[in-house]
Amino acid sequence: MRDFKVTNNPSINEPSTTITREPQIHATLKRPDFGDDPQNRKWSDWNDPYVPVSREGKTTFDGEVYRPYEYYCGFEDCQDCPHDNTAMAEFEPGSNITKARAFIYNGKATIEPKAYSNRIDYSDSAKEINLLWANNPYKFNVVRWMYHMDENGKLINPTQVDGKYQRTFTQQNSGKVNWSIPASMGANYKRSRDAAKKGDTRNSELDRAVFASDKVYQNLAYPIRSGYYFNPTGTYQFTVETVTYKPTTADTDEHKNLVQALINSFRYESNLVYVNNKNQAVDIQDQPATKKSTVYTAKYAVITASDPIGLNGVNWLQIIDRKADPSRYVKTFEEIKHSTEVDGSNTHVFWKNVLEGYKESGTILSYNNFKYREYVKPGQTMYKITEKTTVTIIVNPQNVKAYTHIQMANGKYNVRAYFDETALKNISSALPNIKRFQIDGIEISVVGSRYDDMGYNED
Repeated sequence: MRDFKVTNNPSINEPSTTITREPQIHATLKRPDFGDDPQNRKWSDWNDPYVPVSREGKTTFDGEVYRPYEYYCGFEDCQDCPHDNTAMAEFEPGSNITKARAFIYNGKATIEPKAYSNRIDYSDSAKEINLLWANNPYKFNVVRWMYHMDENGKLINPTQVDGKYQRTFTQQNSGKVNWSIPASMGANYKRSRDAAKKGDTRNSELDRAVFASDKVYQNLAYPIRSGYYFNPTGTYQFTVETVTYKPTTADTDEHKNLVQALINSFRYESNLVYVNNKNQAVDIQDQPATKKSTVYTAKYAVITASDPIGLNGVNWLQIIDRKADPSRYVKTFEEIKHSTEVDGSNTHVFWKNVLEGYKESGTILSYNNFKYREYVKPGQTMYKITEKTTVTIIVNPQNVKAYTHIQMANGKYNVRAYFDETALKNISSALPNIKRFQIDGIEISVVGSRYDDMGYNED
C-alpha cells in the first residue's frame, strides 16, 4: 500500500490499570496497483469487466506497556526498601484486512466493420455507369476520458488518456461515369451525304467523304465507291466524378486512375481498306491489308489513345483532358470533423461508426455499462474528397483526308467507336471490370469504285 500513515495513536503516558488505543490507519491503493495504468499506456488484459480485480491491504498490530513502580519487600531490616521494578503488559496482537475492488475495462479489441458495396451499376441507356467500392482502411489512434472518484462516489478531475486499441476508418467510395456525343459520325457525315443525294459535287459540301449519288443507292445509309476519301470522324466526351475518403486533401490516385483507364479503353475501329502515301493497301493502323484474288477485303483495326498513330503517320486522336486544359478538373473537399467533447455531439457519424461507445457502431452498451467511450485523438484528419474530370476525344481533329483503296472489295463495312472492357484493379481489387460498351457506329456499303464514275472499263 502507498502513503501508509497511522493517526490517533499517541504515546502512552497515563497511570491506569486499563489502557485503550484505537489507532486509525491511512493508506492509498491506486489503479496501477491493480495492474492497470492507462495514463502511462500500460493496460491490463483483464477480460471480464463484470468481475472486479481485488487487492487486500493487511495491517498487523501489537504493543507493550511498561510502568515503573515501587514496593516494599516486607523485611523490617531491609535497607533497600522501597524497591524499584517495572510492570509490563501486552496489547492483544492481531491484524486487520481491508479489501478493495476495481472494475477494469479497456475496450474491445475489434469493432465489427460496416459492410460496404463493391459493384458496378449500369443505367438502361448505358450513358451512366455507377461504381461503388470500399475505401482503403486507415488506422487511427483514440483517447478516452477517465476520472478520479472521491469518497462520496463523485467523479472528479477528468483526464484524457490514450485508448488501448487503434481503430480503423472505412467508408463507401463512389464513382459516376457519364458519356455523351457532341458530334457523332452520322452528324459529321450528314453534310456530305445530303450533298450526294442532291447531286451537289462542290468540294465545300463534300467536307468529310464522297458518297455515291446514284439514285439506286439512296436507300442505303452510307454508300461509297472505293478510291475516294472517307475521313475518320467523331467527337466523344465523358465525365468522371468520384467521392473518396482520405487523410489528406491531395488529388487521389483512384480518380486519376479511373479517368486514365477510360481514356485507354477508348477504341476507334474500322475495317475499311485505305491506301497510304506509298500506294500500299493498308488498314487504319497503316498495316498491310488482306488481298483475295484482285481485291482487298475487310480487316478490323483500331486506333487508341496509347497508339493513336496510324495511316500515313497521322495522329488520329486528340485527347482533351486536364493536361490540355486544367479547368477540366475540379476538386472540392470537406473535413470529417471530430472532437473530444464528452457527449460526442461534434463528432461526425462516420467516426462514430468505427468508435466504441456509440449506437452507430453497435457498441452503446460499452458506454451504458462501463462509461467507456472513445474519441479520435486530436491531430488526425479525414476528408471527403469530390473530384470531377471531363475528357473529350476527337477523332481526326484536323479532318485529314483518308483515301480508300480503289481495289477494296464491294460489301458491308463497319466503323465503330466504343469503350473496351476496362480493368479497375488499380482502383480497387474488389471491383469487376467495366463492360465493353459501344457509343457510336455506322454501316458503310461499298458499291463499286471510282473507276465506275469515270466510265472506267477494265476491258
